Amino acid sequence: MRLFEHPDFEQAMLRAARHHGLSEQFIEKDYYITEILRIAVAELGEKVVFKGGTSLSKGWGLISRFSEDVDLFVNPELFDPRPGKNKINKILKSLTESVAAYPPLDWRREEGETIKGLGRNDVLAYESRFADLPGLPSAIRLEPGIQSGTFPTSEEPITSLLAQYLKEAAVEDFLDLEDIEGFEMHLLHFRRTFVEKMFALHGKVERLLGEDHPLGRDARHYSDLHVLVDQHEVRSISPPRSTRR
Repeated sequence: MRLFEHPDFEQAMLRAARHHGLSEQFIEKDYYITEILRIAVAELGEKVVFKGGTSLSKGWGLISRFSEDVDLFVNPELFDPRPGKNKINKILKSLTESVAAYPPLDWRREEGETIKGLGRNDVLAYESRFADLPGLPSAIRLEPGIQSGTFPTSEEPITSLLAQYLKEAAVEDFLDLEDIEGFEMHLLHFRRTFVEKMFALHGKVERLLGEDHPLGRDARHYSDLHVLVDQHEVRSISPPRSTRR
């Protein structure tokens, strides 16, 4: 039995929400994102790297903002032989199909997009046990692709906030369930994410100035950069103030 199949799943999430000081909707979404990542690791192992804004909260615990995007880098160099475009399409589609086979998720195919030979963008919805919370949709956007920096990465533990609470509180009814334990996953280091977000935001601002195209949800990069710039590992790659022009 898995956590979502337990008759007290909803009550467990409510207790976990109180324990962590978060909304139950946040706990629920975190659980489903964790299980998507678990499936990705089971499918691709070290060939898949968790990156992007959600990795900053889910993987590194640096921010509390929750994106619906799960950005995954699938490294084509780790396949033997290196796959061509058609094979890459099949690998990425197979990953989405494996995730969509997870019972609580509904693959909204009409909302997805495929960038041939490079990546895909799929929406997987779940039926929430709780009332809607503005800004936190009951859907997760899975974005696997082959375009990313490959260095530096770090293998980090991943576990759901729900499982973390249940283990800390030693809630016996749940401790032998299949998905109570965490797992290790390769993450793109947040130093690299900082640099990538800087470049991404620069491009968006140039477009704003040149074409009057609004930043929209890309403004979230500012809050992420604000947190990242305070990290020692990020400050260490920035030149001393005396050398800046």
